[in-house]
Amino acid sequence: MIRSFKTKALKVWWEGTQEEPPKDKAMKLPQKAVKKLKAILKSLNTVRSFEELKDTFSANSYSFQKYKERGSDWWEIRVSGNYRLLFHFNSATADVTGIEYTDETH
Repeated sequence: MIRSFKTKALKVWWEGTQEEPPKDKAMKLPQKAVKKLKAILKSLNTVRSFEELKDTFSANSYSFQKYKERGSDWWEIRVSGNYRLLFHFNSATADVTGIEYTDETH
Protein backbone atom coordinates (compact mmCIF):
# COMPACT_ATOMS: atom_id res chain seq x y z
CA MET A 1 0.00 0.00 0.00
CA ILE A 2 1.31 3.45 -0.85
CA ARG A 3 1.67 5.41 2.36
CA SER A 4 3.20 8.63 1.06
CA PHE A 5 4.59 10.53 -1.91
CA LYS A 6 7.60 12.80 -1.65
CA THR A 7 6.63 14.59 -4.86
CA LYS A 8 3.39 16.54 -4.48
CA ALA A 9 2.71 16.66 -8.23
CA LEU A 10 2.87 12.86 -8.45
CA LYS A 11 0.60 12.50 -5.42
CA VAL A 12 -2.01 14.87 -6.89
CA TRP A 13 -1.95 12.99 -10.20
CA TRP A 14 -2.22 9.61 -8.46
CA GLU A 15 -5.18 10.76 -6.36
CA GLY A 16 -7.02 11.68 -9.56
CA THR A 17 -7.39 15.39 -8.96
CA GLN A 18 -5.25 16.14 -12.01
CA GLU A 19 -5.76 14.47 -15.41
CA GLU A 20 -2.32 15.06 -16.86
CA PRO A 21 0.77 13.42 -15.37
CA PRO A 22 3.24 15.68 -13.54
CA LYS A 23 5.24 17.92 -15.84
CA ASP A 24 7.63 19.53 -13.42
CA LYS A 25 11.29 19.77 -14.37
CA ALA A 26 12.39 16.59 -12.61
CA MET A 27 9.59 14.43 -14.00
CA LYS A 28 9.28 14.95 -17.75
CA LEU A 29 7.93 11.48 -18.36
CA PRO A 30 7.26 10.53 -22.00
CA GLN A 31 3.55 10.39 -22.81
CA LYS A 32 3.77 6.73 -23.84
CA ALA A 33 4.94 5.80 -20.33
CA VAL A 34 2.02 7.41 -18.48
CA LYS A 35 -0.23 4.33 -18.69
CA LYS A 36 2.61 2.10 -17.46
CA LEU A 37 3.33 4.44 -14.53
CA LYS A 38 -0.33 4.34 -13.50
CA ALA A 39 -0.29 0.50 -13.66
CA ILE A 40 2.90 0.37 -11.58
CA LEU A 41 1.42 2.65 -8.93
CA LYS A 42 -1.80 0.60 -8.83
CA SER A 43 0.23 -2.57 -8.32
CA LEU A 44 2.36 -0.93 -5.65
CA ASN A 45 -0.77 0.23 -3.87
CA THR A 46 -2.33 -3.25 -3.73
CA VAL A 47 0.58 -5.40 -2.51
CA ARG A 48 0.71 -6.31 1.18
CA SER A 49 4.11 -8.00 1.48
CA PHE A 50 7.51 -7.97 -0.15
CA GLU A 51 6.93 -11.44 -1.63
CA GLU A 52 3.69 -10.23 -3.20
CA LEU A 53 5.53 -7.16 -4.50
CA LYS A 54 8.20 -9.33 -6.18
CA ASP A 55 5.62 -11.71 -7.64
CA THR A 56 3.45 -8.89 -8.98
CA PHE A 57 6.27 -6.98 -10.64
CA SER A 58 7.86 -10.14 -12.06
CA ALA A 59 4.52 -11.30 -13.48
CA ASN A 60 4.08 -7.95 -15.23
CA SER A 61 7.66 -8.05 -16.58
CA TYR A 62 8.60 -4.81 -14.85
CA SER A 63 12.30 -4.12 -14.50
CA PHE A 64 12.43 -4.14 -10.70
CA GLN A 65 15.64 -4.01 -8.65
CA LYS A 66 17.31 -2.60 -5.55
CA TYR A 67 18.10 1.10 -5.71
CA LYS A 68 21.74 0.86 -4.71
CA GLU A 69 22.24 4.57 -4.10
CA ARG A 70 19.92 4.61 -1.06
CA GLY A 71 20.60 1.32 0.73
CA SER A 72 18.37 -1.49 1.91
CA ASP A 73 14.61 -1.44 1.39
CA TRP A 74 14.93 1.05 -1.50
CA TRP A 75 13.78 -0.08 -4.93
CA GLU A 76 13.45 1.15 -8.48
CA ILE A 77 11.15 0.15 -11.30
CA ARG A 78 11.98 1.10 -14.85
CA VAL A 79 9.04 3.06 -16.29
CA SER A 80 10.39 3.91 -19.73
CA GLY A 81 13.88 4.11 -21.15
CA ASN A 82 15.93 5.95 -18.56
CA TYR A 83 12.97 6.88 -16.34
CA ARG A 84 12.46 4.96 -13.13
CA LEU A 85 10.09 5.11 -10.17
CA LEU A 86 11.91 5.15 -6.84
CA PHE A 87 10.34 3.93 -3.62
CA HIS A 88 11.04 2.62 -0.14
CA PHE A 89 9.17 -0.55 0.81
CA ASN A 90 8.97 -1.57 4.45
CA SER A 91 6.75 -4.47 5.55
CA ALA A 92 3.49 -3.63 3.77
CA THR A 93 3.78 0.07 2.96
CA ALA A 94 5.58 2.06 0.28
CA ASP A 95 6.91 5.60 0.34
CA VAL A 96 7.17 6.79 -3.26
CA THR A 97 10.05 9.18 -3.83
CA GLY A 98 9.19 10.07 -7.41
CA ILE A 99 10.30 9.70 -11.00
CA GLU A 100 13.97 10.08 -11.77
CA TYR A 101 15.80 10.32 -15.07
CA THR A 102 19.16 8.64 -15.28
CA ASP A 103 21.77 8.50 -18.01
CA GLU A 104 22.80 5.07 -16.76
CA THR A 105 21.35 1.92 -18.23
CA HIS A 106 21.02 -1.12 -15.99
